[in-house]
Amino acid sequence: MFKFRISQVTLTLIIVSLIAGASCRPNERIAGTSYSPADSKAVLEQWRGMKYGMFIHWGIYSLCEGIWKGEQIPKLGEQIQRHASIPQDEYAALASRFNPVKFDADKYVEIAKNAGMKYIIITSKHHDGFNMFHSDLSDYNIIDATPYGKDIIKELADACARGGLKFGLYYSNPDWGFPGAVKRDPANEYSVFETITPEHEEYEVGQLEELLTNYGPIFELFFDMGTLTHEQSKRFADTVHRVQPNCLVSGRVMNDQGDFLTMPDNHIPDEVIPMAWETPATLYHNTNTNTWGYKSWVKRRPLDEKVKEQIRLMAKVVSRGGNYLLNVGPKADGTIIDYEINILKGMGDWMKVNGESIYETEPTPFKRLNWGHATVGNGKLYLHVFEWPVDGKLVVPGLKSKVKKAYILSDKNNSLSTSRKGDDLVVKIPATDPGKKLSVVALELKGKLNVADPVVLAEETGIIKLTDDNGFSHGYYTGMTYKSLHRDIWKSWDIAVEKGGRYSVELAYEKARDPKEIIISIGDESLNASIDRSSGMVKVDLGVIELKASARQTLSLKSTSNTTPLRFTLDHIKLTPQ
Repeated sequence: MFKFRISQVTLTLIIVSLIAGASCRPNERIAGTSYSPADSKAVLEQWRGMKYGMFIHWGIYSLCEGIWKGEQIPKLGEQIQRHASIPQDEYAALASRFNPVKFDADKYVEIAKNAGMKYIIITSKHHDGFNMFHSDLSDYNIIDATPYGKDIIKELADACARGGLKFGLYYSNPDWGFPGAVKRDPANEYSVFETITPEHEEYEVGQLEELLTNYGPIFELFFDMGTLTHEQSKRFADTVHRVQPNCLVSGRVMNDQGDFLTMPDNHIPDEVIPMAWETPATLYHNTNTNTWGYKSWVKRRPLDEKVKEQIRLMAKVVSRGGNYLLNVGPKADGTIIDYEINILKGMGDWMKVNGESIYETEPTPFKRLNWGHATVGNGKLYLHVFEWPVDGKLVVPGLKSKVKKAYILSDKNNSLSTSRKGDDLVVKIPATDPGKKLSVVALELKGKLNVADPVVLAEETGIIKLTDDNGFSHGYYTGMTYKSLHRDIWKSWDIAVEKGGRYSVELAYEKARDPKEIIISIGDESLNASIDRSSGMVKVDLGVIELKASARQTLSLKSTSNTTPLRFTLDHIKLTPQ
């Protein structure tokens, strides 16, 4: 139906240009990322400081509104071609009706800026293969295939430049419209994990060069899905960096070729990740109408409730060191619905008061806070209080730093009194939360930040009992595949022992999903055990371990394979003195 202009001559020119340009890209290793341009460290730090951006999922699928031939199609609206098994010729015909005459790029920028967002990323091409930009390599694009006849990507890129926002692009590796693409499933069962054929690879490189050449500075290139070889991932990343050295490549280029990690959709890690990362999020996660693209029948929670939820999710992401990329899904006419605009406005109103606790901040210095999260910046410690203490005493555990002044950001003129209880700081706060969504307590510090991590002490009987509540769950993080976040790989506890000696070790667990070998270790001592599949409680005597007298030492529990999730519910590890 549509022409794809990938001739042998075109392929040769693309390959020659890549070879010629490869030597132009300087290489410097950045911790946790692939090789990147020499100045990319500064660009990456600028990106990390922005913290909060707008994602836009928009294409011809928005015409369907989540409905095909009168039937509401569950799952993702932007993948309706897949979920409704729509033949390619029928789906591609939607392009002839796509005419977003109400699209106003400057309005989008205004909405993002009012929300406190610092950058915008839009889908230049999603899995369906329709191009929201003018491509010389395919007629299946916004100029040649629609009555609208204007380049959406250019309009938004120009508006971002006028409005002072950074501009980025989403680009799907799978392409259901490309004739050379491999589909793993039966006819009309489109895969998001399709491999990239040589013909498709050349097409993608050509389109990347178009996008990076024709639309001014691109700050982020957000790749997505597919099954790529290491060579393909490297080639795509190299293409981006060669054409625009200051453009950052997302982790979903895979095979550890990204400049930062991209979390699975809507996922937030359990702990601080020192490397750069981003969480893409939809407003409709955890509903039976989950979607990124517009669906008319999606279930929407009350506005105030949703604003509060999104503010807290953003604060949680930032407290762990990440960026929050929050999605809107415009209608086919080019408008963003009022519900989504009002959510962003509510977040923006909060940011106007509390933004200093988000932008340009460092992650939380605390391993655990039972009332919320924290960030650090401007010589201050910012406390995002999710659970307001009923006794009016906010306990900041292990904060040994001296405090010059304490106050709530929404009420800076009224200082809060502080006192000490051991290593803990106690902040006297109002009996009721003055904020309806999330109040932030700011502590202006004297000197450097100094936090003592918590330790588990023995009970009066001498027994040390370790549980999930007094320990920490760790994952591992990789840019190799889409699933960059792997949770519950190992657990740890920091314990203090006044007097060394021999301790018997009991492990209690339930709901074990599969057998595995685990190891418990502390210092040079270790014990092994077998975990059996079980739904009920299982207690295992592991043997005896020698503990040294120490103010702090770490005990760990992990699978012997190191990268296998524990996949059981821990009740306790009990250390009993002999």
